[in-house]
Amino acid sequence: VGQAIDAGREIFATVLLPDRKLRWLSQQPLQALDRGRDGERRLLLWTLEDALKQRYATFIAALESGSKDNLEWVKERALRAACELLLKKPEGEAALLTLLVNKLGDPSRKLASKAGYLLGTVLAEHPGMKAVVVAEVQRFLFRAGLQERARYYAVVFLNQLQLSHHPSHGGGDLA
Repeated sequence: VGQAIDAGREIFATVLLPDRKLRWLSQQPLQALDRGRDGERRLLLWTLEDALKQRYATFIAALESGSKDNLEWVKERALRAACELLLKKPEGEAALLTLLVNKLGDPSRKLASKAGYLLGTVLAEHPGMKAVVVAEVQRFLFRAGLQERARYYAVVFLNQLQLSHHPSHGGGDLA
């Protein structure tokens, strides 16, 4: 399982995914498609992009399933893979961010702490995401029936954030 997670993460992060968000076939401008060979090529590329987006969504769902596994090392591998994909590619960032934030409420203290550390790593590399991450953690905090330990780890994570007025540090929306 661990090798499959690592292989999927590696192939999506380095080979398959572009440095932009993928689009569904229904989102492509099919009316503006050229007639002839060039149009067929473009349609084939759009179909491939649609299939890749579906496969990547399936992989993210598998990561989410792995993050709920009984074995702690599988959960940690899925968490690290989600963090690395979030750092490298913009595709599926909402689902990956939700997965990381939800792990703040993991029953294992080690994994909840690791989730906070990985969220900090994401913000260190992409400070512009600070407002998005804080909003997701806030949604997590105000969830009904949340355990006190989960609240504790979320508040500890928020307490470690350095706020700034400088927009490049993500502070324009928060400070």
